[in-house]
Amino acid sequence: MKDAATYDTEFGTALQGSSDPTDKRAGEPGPSSFRPAVLGRRWAAVATHYLATGAAARLLEAGGNAVDAGVAAGLCLGVLEPHMTNIGGVAPIVVYDRARRSVSTVAGLGTWPQAATLEAYTARYAHDMPLGIPHTVVPGGMDGWLVALQRWGTRGFSEVSRPALELAADGFPIYPRMHFWLEKSAVDLRKMPTSAAVFLSDGAVPPPRSILRQTALARTLDRLATAERSADGGREERLQAVRDLFYRGEIAREMAAFAQAHGSFLAYDDLAGYEARVEPPAMATYRERYQVFACGPWCQGPVLPMALSILEGFDLRGLGHNTPAYLHVLVEALKLALADR
Repeated sequence: MKDAATYDTEFGTALQGSSDPTDKRAGEPGPSSFRPAVLGRRWAAVATHYLATGAAARLLEAGGNAVDAGVAAGLCLGVLEPHMTNIGGVAPIVVYDRARRSVSTVAGLGTWPQAATLEAYTARYAHDMPLGIPHTVVPGGMDGWLVALQRWGTRGFSEVSRPALELAADGFPIYPRMHFWLEKSAVDLRKMPTSAAVFLSDGAVPPPRSILRQTALARTLDRLATAERSADGGREERLQAVRDLFYRGEIAREMAAFAQAHGSFLAYDDLAGYEARVEPPAMATYRERYQVFACGPWCQGPVLPMALSILEGFDLRGLGHNTPAYLHVLVEALKLALADR
């Protein structure tokens, strides 16, 4: 592997692939085993779907800052990865403010509805956690994105949500990972007519590379963008108009009515009273070389700094990268951190 990749000596992370297409030395995997290094000088963006990464790049090229780009990518993932998240889901956010040299988190995670007490839940659903909307929480992600834009961003909601709106309205090709999820979830989706209408085609799983459009979601994003454009005042007032429509206006009433009609405890007052919190991060220092920041215990965030703190007590380099002993130590550290969390 001498020329094929440069490695972090402790964790064995491939940092750079070979640029020589003829580099196929005996006993060494060729460069096709690695993604090529992507280098730049002005900015970098990464997301779990390339179209979301493209949305972040679009905002950065237009003069937006990292938060504008991050919100644009996050909203896109709510369209592109409905099996992982959605616009009505959650948004754990970590922001580094370079000017102040400070790290903050936004707890874009909704709370349980006020009526969802343990007694009320078990009376209605016994000791089960039923499929679908009955176990929904307040959709906290939207306010998380808006808080991040308001505090650290430079662009308006209309601009940062435009890529997500376009993906919802115009559609995108169903990719292998999403097709796998659709096949795995088809039986459950058929029990939810409004979801089946979006993600299935006449009750069947659409084939890979077919175009998925989410027109109702596009209309919702357009309504939010229109509320911003129609509002009086400056940037803060316009962002507040988006928040008001989603959490206190017509969209909030529509969400609450739908939730109540389908067995959820979610009510209008839960939406109207919700605010995403800005909090200090969880943090650990690893071997006096790295500071690792994460969101708080309301999400999975603390698991990584906790696991790193455990791993400080082991000679990972001495165990050898990917040896059984090395992997065992990593797995056990993660198990302990997850159990504590």
